[in-house]
Amino acid sequence: MKMSDDQEYQSRQLKRRIKQRQLHRLKHEGMESKKFLEQSIGTKSIRVIKVHVNGLCKTQNHIVEKVASQVLQAKTFNDVFNLTKTVHAQLKSLGCFQKVDAVIDTSKMYPSDLEISFNVEELPFSSIHFDTETGDNEGLVCVSASVPNLSGRGERLESTIKLGNFGSQHISLNYTLPIRNNLLWKMNNGLCGSSIMASMYRNTRKMSWSSLQGAFHGISLSAKLSPKPWLTQLVKWDCCWRQLSPLDSPGFPARSMCGHTLKSSLTNELSVNTLDDQPLPSSGMKLSFSQELAGIGLGNIAFFKTVATGAYFKQIAKNLIVGVTCGAGNMSHFIASSDDTTSVNTNSGLTCDKFHLGGPLFLRGFQKNRIGTREEGNNHLGSNAYWHLAIHGYTKKIPFLRGDSWLSENVSAHIFSEICQTGDPSSSGSYSKWLIESGLMTIRSSLGLGLIARLGERGRAELNYCIPIRSSSSDMINAGLQLGIGVTFT
Repeated sequence: MKMSDDQEYQSRQLKRRIKQRQLHRLKHEGMESKKFLEQSIGTKSIRVIKVHVNGLCKTQNHIVEKVASQVLQAKTFNDVFNLTKTVHAQLKSLGCFQKVDAVIDTSKMYPSDLEISFNVEELPFSSIHFDTETGDNEGLVCVSASVPNLSGRGERLESTIKLGNFGSQHISLNYTLPIRNNLLWKMNNGLCGSSIMASMYRNTRKMSWSSLQGAFHGISLSAKLSPKPWLTQLVKWDCCWRQLSPLDSPGFPARSMCGHTLKSSLTNELSVNTLDDQPLPSSGMKLSFSQELAGIGLGNIAFFKTVATGAYFKQIAKNLIVGVTCGAGNMSHFIASSDDTTSVNTNSGLTCDKFHLGGPLFLRGFQKNRIGTREEGNNHLGSNAYWHLAIHGYTKKIPFLRGDSWLSENVSAHIFSEICQTGDPSSSGSYSKWLIESGLMTIRSSLGLGLIARLGERGRAELNYCIPIRSSSSDMINAGLQLGIGVTFT
């Protein structure tokens, strides 16, 4: 019997469907068998009998043994892979190696057991590094020479020279020793985030807002404790010899601050940082609380300074991020010693110790550090207290920009509104009393929009069109386009 064309077509379709079902069934069975095989192998009991670390020269054995011995705790293949990955990351974080490779192999004597080998390449004896950095609204050329892993414990001796395009200079010699306390090691998953640092430094910078320039020479000792990657506590003692000198033609209040002073201070800072990105965050928060007590034992400068800052960012739409930043600070001066009654600096404080507001990254729409009382000679010498609040809106990408490029990944549109208040509570009493008595008369505010570009891992550049809404007669505003570059911003 001869089939019609329609019957032949239906027959071919039926055969095709049967073949597709068979292939799908075979594929499904193959995937199930593969998954079953992976699960059975991953949960199979295994023993790691040896761990080798090859390539050690300067690094001390007990530091490496403490990390590598964790692999011996593996009971299954899954444990082996996970622990090997963990140990690999911990060895990289020791500050001793520039390359770490892991090899998992069967034992030659016992083929049913495993041996793990970590092939490491230590850091060179010394290195010289040239780089560019972002400073306080200026670009910096940085040259550093370091001797890493000096005695095999992951410490580092480093000398750094930084030169800024506005005349600032920074020269320092730092010695850093990691802290590997057992408790901190376990809390931080074996990643070294705690250290002790000793430093000698010399800084010079121009403070054009006060018509002064300063040279700062000092030594410091600090301990940084980081039990969690997002939690850091810094305790620092700093002894600094400062010399302020005239830059242009300062008035008498600024000129009276010139000369030599010695400051010895103790600082305690606690910070929480869960931001997913430092220059352009889309989620997370950052909180910081620090207190500095100057006048400990040495020097003729004495004050107590408290600063608290906070930031919170959240993505509320596919291409929209909202952020809120705030901060407040208070500074109280007192006599360093009963014998020191001649220095006016002890009573009123130096401009380099006070709070300075205004600039393209801190209260936009005003000139840098030129908010507050203007002294004789049009000098802004800072204030003893302030508070600040800002609301930001960011876009993940620039609107109407298609495709993946550097612009789409590193540049965002920005809109902001800021408000702040600055003053001197010493004439009114406490900080809270100053807030009540000052009222709304000394509040400054601004708003605007512009673009933000990422500069490295921490810095960013802003180009904004700023509109000052409220200001004081002593402030110096900067309406219109304003360009800012830095690593500290609000």
